[in-house]
Amino acid sequence: MTSLRLHHLSLRVRSAPASAAFYRDAFQFAERRALSKPDGSRILHLAAPDASVLLEVIEGEPVDPGEAVHLGFSCADLDGAIAGACAAGAEVARGPLEVGRERIVFLRDPDGYWIELNDGLEP
Repeated sequence: MTSLRLHHLSLRVRSAPASAAFYRDAFQFAERRALSKPDGSRILHLAAPDASVLLEVIEGEPVDPGEAVHLGFSCADLDGAIAGACAAGAEVARGPLEVGRERIVFLRDPDGYWIELNDGLEP
């Protein structure tokens, strides 16, 4: 069997620039590429500071994000990450919770997508 790794995660959002600004302000993502669709809406490709996570935001009416689709990030400073995300417009939906030796929190981004933050450094 071929070894696989995550290439990117794609989210449908109301506004690509607003989502890009949220992920920039909350998690220091940088825009890598911008594309225009024939209807004039945009697709933006964003990368985490170390390029370990790639995110594609596609402009248009969002699907029901729910809890089944979420982004999961590990971070060394959970409290700092929560504060930064909330300052950028996220809302705490659940937690922080103690799970084994880790702490986790679930946030919602401005489009309603769930973001899980944990202080475990292993994926």
